[in-house]
Amino acid sequence: MAQITCPKCNYQRKPSDTAPDYECPQCGVIYSKAKARRENGPSSRLDAQQTRPHEADSRYSDSTLIDARAPKVRWINSRQNRLLLASVAASLVVGYFAGREHVKYELRSAFEDAAQGIRRLFTGDTPPKVDAPKPAAQREQPIVPSLVRKGFREGEYGRNAITFTVRFSNRTGKDIRAFDGNLVFTDLLGNEIHSAKLAINEPVTNGATYSWDGELSYNQFMSAHERLKGAEVENMKTLLVTKKVLFSDGEIKEYDR
Repeated sequence: MAQITCPKCNYQRKPSDTAPDYECPQCGVIYSKAKARRENGPSSRLDAQQTRPHEADSRYSDSTLIDARAPKVRWINSRQNRLLLASVAASLVVGYFAGREHVKYELRSAFEDAAQGIRRLFTGDTPPKVDAPKPAAQREQPIVPSLVRKGFREGEYGRNAITFTVRFSNRTGKDIRAFDGNLVFTDLLGNEIHSAKLAINEPVTNGATYSWDGELSYNQFMSAHERLKGAEVENMKTLLVTKKVLFSDGEIKEYDR
């Protein structure tokens, strides 16, 4: 049997070699593949090296080839490049002249202001006064409360209550039959301590005052109730956010909340 020589490393196969007949025991290459690469490889590489861009299809004669090492190989038409460069140049020209116009406007405004200042200096004119902003209108107070007394009542089975005496002054200009809203207790700075809904179904003539005795069920676990209980009357203010008023003539008026 003829000895087999590896076409890659030139190793001559020995009868004692245990590798398969198609594989080189020395370098492990497959005989048939190594032989094919040896016979066909050089001419293929030569053909690849001899291929030049100018021998490509004439359709791409007006194009630029991007480096093949880039992630993607694509053809960019030079006409698109020219259009892109033209648009960039046009944008730069427009921006340049727009900037010049802005500078002219700024200079013109500065000269006009300076001329007006010099004119006022020689004529003795004073610049027009700008009216100071007017304070915002205060909330309408058709019914004004006044806290007269605040106390605390201990009831049976823990049913305690905070008691009040509040006087309501009717400033609506008409006789009142009933009204409701939110009674708000604040400190002297206007910080809210507690608020509660309120409804009075007693008539109050225009300009008169109605004295009301009421109470609030006390909950020791509510911080607002604790603050209200501990606050002193002389350190408190009251506000009635009027919601709806029924006048003696049957008219009902609702107020913004």
